[in-house]
Amino acid sequence: MNAGDYESAKSTFEQLLELSPDYPWGHVNMGRVLLLEDRPAAALAHFEVAESRPWRDFGYVLALDALGRQVEADAAMAGLERDFGHWGAFLPAAAYAWRGQGDQAFTWLERSFERHEPGLMYMVRDPVLERPHDDPRWAVFLERMGLAVKG
Repeated sequence: MNAGDYESAKSTFEQLLELSPDYPWGHVNMGRVLLLEDRPAAALAHFEVAESRPWRDFGYVLALDALGRQVEADAAMAGLERDFGHWGAFLPAAAYAWRGQGDQAFTWLERSFERHEPGLMYMVRDPVLERPHDDPRWAVFLERMGLAVKG
């Protein structure tokens, strides 16, 4: 998925779900690939059955936003902030990044950075979370994290 080979990623996640239908990351990752393929309705179906609640709720925000269901996406976003923002500020940061809301994304990224949350590692290479990479604040943020890419 991170390399952009969505067909191989889907095949892998389909096999995973055949072998272990209840594996929480199977549905979450299948949903993420489907979002990248611009198939938000199919992605939402996978997020709805995912057992990993923080990531399921994160997926709801992304899929509802991609479907243009803004009232529901906003409500899901508020729930994500309320339920997980106290220990997982990375999740609201990533959801705001997906939604193209850079100011809010960077506010939550700062919270995540201050708390030394390991979830920040996903922001660097995850194709679902690429939107802030074009923002000039992104390079500054990476440098502060010690992850600046050298020329």
